[in-house]
Amino acid sequence: MIGRTKSRILDTVFSGNLTAFEQAAVGDYDFTQLEDFGEILNHNIHSWFADEANLDLWKNLQNEFTFEQRKEETIMTKENKFTGCTIVAKFLQKLNFWR
Repeated sequence: MIGRTKSRILDTVFSGNLTAFEQAAVGDYDFTQLEDFGEILNHNIHSWFADEANLDLWKNLQNEFTFEQRKEETIMTKENKFTGCTIVAKFLQKLNFWR
């Protein structure tokens, strides 16, 4: 499964072009060259697109997609040192951040 963060990376790398992404996925594109894309995810992407039923589903779903222009992230999101982190509320409670 590809989540929001990795989807944004793919959107950036392939300039939002689903055809370019599909060609990479059915071809021999090495997704491990992308940040936080390991061997398992690389294999899973290629395996999913190698299945003819999945490829048909992918093509049919593209007819149902509605795309909106992605808004630029705010400065706060881009420069926030906690972006991508999980904060555990119990820890914050012990530090008296949460009551």
